[in-house]
Amino acid sequence: MSGRAEWAGHPTIIRRALPLLLALVLAVAVAPQLQPSAAAQPGGRPAAPGSGFHWGVATSGFQVEGSNPDSNWKRYVDATSLTGQTDPVGDAVDFWNRYEEDIANAAAMGVNTFRLSVEWARIEPAPGKYDDEALRHYDRIIDAVRLHGMTPMITMVHFVYPGWLADRGGMLADNAVGSFGRFADLITDRWAGAGTMWVTFNEPLVFFKHEMTIGRVAFTDFSRFLDTIEAAHRLGYAAAHRADPAAMVTMNEAYLPWPPSSPTR
Repeated sequence: MSGRAEWAGHPTIIRRALPLLLALVLAVAVAPQLQPSAAAQPGGRPAAPGSGFHWGVATSGFQVEGSNPDSNWKRYVDATSLTGQTDPVGDAVDFWNRYEEDIANAAAMGVNTFRLSVEWARIEPAPGKYDDEALRHYDRIIDAVRLHGMTPMITMVHFVYPGWLADRGGMLADNAVGSFGRFADLITDRWAGAGTMWVTFNEPLVFFKHEMTIGRVAFTDFSRFLDTIEAAHRLGYAAAHRADPAAMVTMNEAYLPWPPSSPTR
């Protein structure tokens, strides 16, 4: 996620295509005995026995859903778009309302896995208060993924957390790990099983870099931040396996040759 909502000014056809054109093509090797249910290979063919391989696309809720609720990133974009540093998020590519079209387009590409993040800020807009309609809407999105023959891979946190947690200090708040653990229990109880895979935190090193960019942490917080993410990951991992002992759970990472915002040399 960059500081700019890059899609905000593109023509409609390009904006609609971005979730697919810019999708992270992921390939996750899984144990042969853990075959995804209803997974389709290109051309609609089922996964070959013993292949255990996932080809898919990925989205981030904040980047594609639109109509974003209060969060660390929403606050940053709202403030910096006023000065022209970023573009307003607006409806982004309106995945929240047009998910059926985007999911169908992904399935038409022949992939067997659809990775999406569920927005903590949307699901828990206030501490301990959960939005039932938001949860039901995610039910429909995840059901649509399955109905198109793809396995859901759900990211618990993709750089974004609720505004109320930002007020307490973000991921460095004293109660951040426990708050995340309760959120992880909720979503894994609701959506685990039938092959659902999980990513607890998207790219922790990039997450820290973005938190620096938006002024939430300092460089000297690096070790404490990663310790917090590790502790939270363990809770997410445990929650997913309580809900489904066979679940595949990861915390993915990106390896970059040079920090994206650093000057070239």
